[in-house]
Amino acid sequence: MIKVKARGNESLDQMLRRFKKMCEKEGLTKEIKRTSYYEKPS
Repeated sequence: MIKVKARGNESLDQMLRRFKKMCEKEGLTKEIKRTSYYEKPS
């Protein structure tokens, strides 16, 4: 599970940007895209 805590005077946009980078590092975005639609077994 990915958690992002605010650093000092950090804006919401900066936190969101950090969260997206962390998701990409973990490969979470690829996994979501891969499982978001049904693939017929062949």
